[in-house]
Amino acid sequence: MAKRAKREQFYNVAVPQLIQTGHGDLIIGGDFNCVINPADTSGSFQNSRALTDMIRGLHLDDTWKQDRNKPVYTHYFTTGTSRLDRIYVARNVTPAITGIDIWPAAFTDHNAVMLRLMLGERRVGWCQMRWKMDPTMLRDEGLLSQLRQQWSGWKSKKPWFPNVNIWWDRYVKPRLQRYMLIWNAERRRDFNIMENHLCTCTYNIQKSAMSPDQKLAALNRYRAKLV
Repeated sequence: MAKRAKREQFYNVAVPQLIQTGHGDLIIGGDFNCVINPADTSGSFQNSRALTDMIRGLHLDDTWKQDRNKPVYTHYFTTGTSRLDRIYVARNVTPAITGIDIWPAAFTDHNAVMLRLMLGERRVGWCQMRWKMDPTMLRDEGLLSQLRQQWSGWKSKKPWFPNVNIWWDRYVKPRLQRYMLIWNAERRRDFNIMENHLCTCTYNIQKSAMSPDQKLAALNRYRAKLV
């Protein structure tokens, strides 16, 4: 009861005060720790009168449309499931929505709600970034072995230059940068392939017809792999 009263006070007092200081179109999202629609939970229905009144008073729309035949939830626990994590937007923002999805997340027991909006175009100036090598890359033994081979070839060209500084700046440094950028891009590509595969597996588990306790166990296994 104490948690419920504190939550009601938060929606009655704290949130309206925060909204008064804001400007522009209103978007509210997060873990609301309750539901206002019985279709959003398979367990006990914990409603919040204050949140319901706030959503209606601000004329907000829930961006996720729950399918009663194939409901999707954001939090799985041993006794049931709930869609605790939601995003509400002002009705004038609704036409800008291009998509919304719920994906399992690796570092939390809640799923992520991803909302896509088509906003006005913004021109961003381009500037060349300063390159700085990530020292953690040198922990890879395979990379170190390849660099030693490259270094032998680079050292053999040192007599071609007036001094060691010019040799480093004009010959070694650009080749080292190019080599490291290519290696890092290949490593990142491999990581992305594996990460996308694991995310797809967790997404399919979430959409499957397994029972909530089976889904919870399977999601936890794949979250551990993602971490």
